[in-house]
This record gives sequence, structure tokens and C-alpha cells, in this order.
Amino acid sequence: MQAFDKINLDIHKSQWNELLRLGLARLPHALLLTGAPGLGKRQFAEQLVNLLLCERVDATNPAPSSCGECPGCRWLSADSHPDVRYVSPESDETDDDLDAASTADKAPEKIVSPTAKAKAKKRTRASIKVAAIRDLEDFVFVGSHRQGRRVILITDADAMNNIAINALLKILEEPPATVYFILITSNKDRLLPTLRSRCRQLAFTRPSIKAASLTLRELGLPMGSEVLLSLAGGAPMQIQRWHQSEKIDGLKALLKTFQHAGNNPLALAARWDDLLKKDEQLKIEFLVEAVQRWVVDEALASEARLNAATFAGWRGLLQCRRAAGHPLNQLLFLEEIATHALRATGKLASPRQVAA
Repeated sequence: MQAFDKINLDIHKSQWNELLRLGLARLPHALLLTGAPGLGKRQFAEQLVNLLLCERVDATNPAPSSCGECPGCRWLSADSHPDVRYVSPESDETDDDLDAASTADKAPEKIVSPTAKAKAKKRTRASIKVAAIRDLEDFVFVGSHRQGRRVILITDADAMNNIAINALLKILEEPPATVYFILITSNKDRLLPTLRSRCRQLAFTRPSIKAASLTLRELGLPMGSEVLLSLAGGAPMQIQRWHQSEKIDGLKALLKTFQHAGNNPLALAARWDDLLKKDEQLKIEFLVEAVQRWVVDEALASEARLNAATFAGWRGLLQCRRAAGHPLNQLLFLEEIATHALRATGKLASPRQVAA
């Protein structure tokens, strides 16, 4: 784990103020960080872990900082601290898959259709197993190695199934006073209400353009990266990931199609089709999501466009997003998306203009 608390990101100021206004000593023992991907929830959580395990931090200070020099800070930097546990989705197998695997040698081989394989793949998405949660019991109830605080950080908490959540609820009933749970989710509605009620929720919302642009500079990203904030939903860390995966050129080309959309859905769809064919990293699912964000930004920029056509176009885009994973004809599908988007933004040409 990297010691992030020396990088005080501008977009986290309000969260730090809300959480630590009474000092670290009054921190809740179960914290749920919620918000869209790319807003730095993981970085915030790791800074908080660093504060909790620093052995020289002033717990009564409303603006505490870890020292970076004590044994606790050094162990964290070396990923070897004995009083922290990390839990995240481990595998793409479900418990049912494991049961099936144990009897596979007894069953006759079957021919599996592509449709069945696709369903099986969807059914076996990565999840947090109940065993991973039960393994925490000794860590929570036995005692601390350093006679101080202990921290459990659960990323993608919505990947827990109900059995795992119930096991965690039992641990949360009466945890020791020095044990802290930090849960992270980008989809809190997938968590059981009973778990949400046991945690203090800290929301991470879309930052202002000014704050997000400052954060991009704090992260050391190239000048001009802020133009991609509209595609990223205002999330600076999403843009950081795009830079790391070398997707920037394709995304800037996509952004230009929005900035110069015109009024002809056929021409706009052809430009999108060309982009998708040239850039293998640019996926049609992302394009649909980006179009939705473009439409929202256009609507916010001009409230006068919030009319029946706006909502009709938005409903059409929602239907397209559900079908984005398997379009029968890519170009026709893109033409449908372009039609809905131009209608929603008030730019759609009449059939006569398109024909001309």
C-alpha cells in the first residue's frame, strides 16, 4: 500500500472536513464510502488507513497527518503492517461453480452452447466470498500486534453476496473499540439496508470543474486533460486511468464528434463507426455511456432544452445502453443512438434536411 496522505487532493477537502471535524478519536468504527468510480474513494480510504495506523498521529487534531517515519507508517509503505487487512473480489467463480467443479469428473461431458457460456460468464463475475469475511473474525477478536488500532478495508463491497454480508453484520454487532471497518462501493443500492444502516456513509459527489482540474494537476497529468472531464463524469482518477492505458487519443477524437455533432444522425453515426473500427480500445458500451453524459451536459447548459423531445431522446438512449453489448448491426445501432442524442439536445434535422 502506498502512503497517500501526503497528497491532499483538492476534491477530498469536504469529505475530510466532514469526517474529521471532531478529530480522529471520534471516527465511526464502520465507514461506507459511496460515489461513482474515479472520484478517489480508494485513495481517500488508504489515506485514512495511514492516519489510523500512524503511531505518532494526534487523534484530537481536527486536521491530523501521519508522520511517515514511525514503525506503523514504514510498515504500511512496505505493505507489511500486521494490523490491516484488505478484502476485495478474489475470483470469477461462484460457490455454485466450485460445487459443480467438485463433481465434474463424475458427470458426462456435455456440449455447451455459446448462449449458455455467456450466461455462465455473467453468473460467475468476481465476488467477495463468505470465507473471506469469516477469516476476519480472528483478526478482529484476537488482538492487535502493535497494541493499537486495527483496520479492515473492503473494496467493491457491493460484490459481497447476502451470505457474506450477513457474516460481516455479525462481526459488526460488537467489534472491539480499536477496530475500524472502511467499505468502498460505487453501487450502494446493491448492499443490504441492514449493512448500510450499520455504517456511517460518506458520499463522494461530482466535483466542480475547478476542483477537478486542480486535482488533475495534483496527479501530475498533462495540460489539457481537463477537456476529458465531461467524458469521465467529472472523475479525475478515471482520466488518470485512461492516461495509464493510453486511451487518450481515441477519447479526444470521440469528444470532437460531440463538439461538432452537426444535425445529421447518419453522418454522426458514420464518424462513430469509423472511430470504433480504428481504435480497438474504444468500446461501443463506453460510447453509449459517453453520449448519455454529453446529453446531460447539454441539457444542464441550456435548461430551455428540457422538453418532451429531451426526455424522449433520453429514454431512447437508455434502451440503447441495455442493448449495447450485442448490437445486430453496429452502424444501424449507432444511427439509432445518434438520432436519440440529437433529438434530446435539440439538434436533430428534419427528414427533409437529412435527405438533402
